[in-house]
Amino acid sequence: YSLSDAIAGIDATGPQTTIDTYPLNPSNDASPDFTFSGTDDVTPPASLTFECDLDTGGLNFIACTSPQNFPGLGEGSHTLQVHAVDQAGNSDPTPATYTWVMDTIAPEVAVFGALNPATTLNICIVALSASDANGVTGYLITESATPPSADAAGWSATPPATYAVASEGVHTIYPWAKDAAGNVSAFFAGLSITV
Repeated sequence: YSLSDAIAGIDATGPQTTIDTYPLNPSNDASPDFTFSGTDDVTPPASLTFECDLDTGGLNFIACTSPQNFPGLGEGSHTLQVHAVDQAGNSDPTPATYTWVMDTIAPEVAVFGALNPATTLNICIVALSASDANGVTGYLITESATPPSADAAGWSATPPATYAVASEGVHTIYPWAKDAAGNVSAFFAGLSITV
């Protein structure tokens, strides 16, 4: 906003936009919330309105407000563009942009095997594999058939080679896998191991 523009009362400069809050990438939230803000070089500051474009490559900007919710998103990559518009009708030349992957599909455990009987309290795990479209990021073995949370203690980036039990006897152990979006695999048949 130049001195000559100020003297003439002209505002020919667009504001700047920032996306302030956004979902993790990847995210399993099919209805994410965003907040955004803008700054303008007009003094006193003029009120700004916002326009958003989701997944059309900037071809369909529509009015939006912060915070803004985008419900019902499908699997895969999404891109949000936001720009501010000042009272003179100027918009920022380069919209603020955020791209993320929406992933609500949990990994699937494919193979699980252990030595039976076990001769130590550390049961030898001979096989544990899982698959996920966006990659498996964690493995966990428990003695509960209830799926653990994605932030439970004990997740390992690689399949564990052993599982420690507290005592001799028969123990039923269950395998789990998670992905980067926090999705945890469904129940997979456990193994009853005699220690």
